Amino acid sequence: MEVHRLRLDVCTISEVKKKGNGTTKYNNYILIYSGKERKEKDKSGVGLLIHKKYEQQIKNIAYINDRLIHATLEIQKKQIDIVSVYAPDISKPKVEREEFYNQLDVLLNTIPRENKLILAKDFNAKTIRFSTGLRKDLMKTHQMKMVNFF
Repeated sequence: MEVHRLRLDVCTISEVKKKGNGTTKYNNYILIYSGKERKEKDKSGVGLLIHKKYEQQIKNIAYINDRLIHATLEIQKKQIDIVSVYAPDISKPKVEREEFYNQLDVLLNTIPRENKLILAKDFNAKTIRFSTGLRKDLMKTHQMKMVNFF
């Protein structure tokens, strides 16, 4: 498994393509996933791979929809919120894209400011340009910055 080879403790995943939501174990990792309803076609889905050494630190999981999932871990008495995102691309209707960013905004507003936040994955957009003011406002409102690791 690539995450094991890279010694990653947490990895976010888009296009999981699993139906429903839940958790399952893969080798040394726990996959937490949220996908389409069982009767719908699999074409999206989000997930978090978390190393099993943190299993007891997972305090909360919010299966929001097939594009957003949120887990809270408590490590060394600090709350760490991890949000995996798979934004709709430009080919999706504007209403769908705006609804996604509104849902993300609502979610981010529920996370206490003192918590550490990891917001990761596929925004289906270039990081230096924003095609809608909504994304820019979202980042400004939540005092976020973009960081690329690879």
